[in-house]
Amino acid sequence: MVKIWWFRNSKKMKKIFFLNLFLLMNILATAADFSKELKEAEDAYNAGQYQEAITTYEEIVNQGFEAFELYYNLGNAYFKSENFAAAILNYERAKNLDPDQEDLLFNLSLAQENTVDKFDKLPELSVAKWYKSFINSLSSNVWSIISMVTFVVFLAALSIFLFLYDLQIKRIAIWATLVFFILCGTTFIFAYQQKKFANENLEAIVFEPSVTVKSMPDDNGTRLFVIHEGTKVKVMEIKEGWKKIKLSDGNVGWLKGETIQEI
Repeated sequence: MVKIWWFRNSKKMKKIFFLNLFLLMNILATAADFSKELKEAEDAYNAGQYQEAITTYEEIVNQGFEAFELYYNLGNAYFKSENFAAAILNYERAKNLDPDQEDLLFNLSLAQENTVDKFDKLPELSVAKWYKSFINSLSSNVWSIISMVTFVVFLAALSIFLFLYDLQIKRIAIWATLVFFILCGTTFIFAYQQKKFANENLEAIVFEPSVTVKSMPDDNGTRLFVIHEGTKVKVMEIKEGWKKIKLSDGNVGWLKGETIQEI
């Protein structure tokens, strides 16, 4: 009976292993499918044909492909076309995938200099800021891939521990099993937290020359203040075509949903 139990579990682990391997190969294959289009867009950008490059990049984005270089290059193309709101939008999307890339941060600051609104940021606790920065250092997709890879290694180490009889190897395998089990669980939590942060801290860019922010989601609401194209806002609530937004200086109000695009 014991041998049958081990046999059944080994078959199950093999299925899980090959499923994870298939998912990883599928991700790599998807990225390869867009290599030709990315090269065409890059060639158009280098030739100064920025609108053609924008069109190709946007087609790739609309198909659901995400990559730092994609958003960064699209932001550059929009910047060259002097569409600074769209440039900021795509720079911010690239920043979500790699928040410490120096060229990106420099180009984003240049684009922001071409916006009207300048707001002071509210202070944030250093510990919370560090934790968010660490979680957001990788995208939820990357954290998920790391979690899958560590899970595969965990299964391999567990298999070695269960099926090999050398005591020295079994000791190493059990420690490897524990370490990679912890890593798998931790990176899975990081992926969940990163996705949660993104959902709870939904941000958007204003795409109208000027927008009047109201006290309530109604055209008859009191006019609170005016913000302009390129300004980044935090979306707090959505109601009947209106969105409650918060600025970096803490001001809150409602505006029509079509006036902003989510990062």
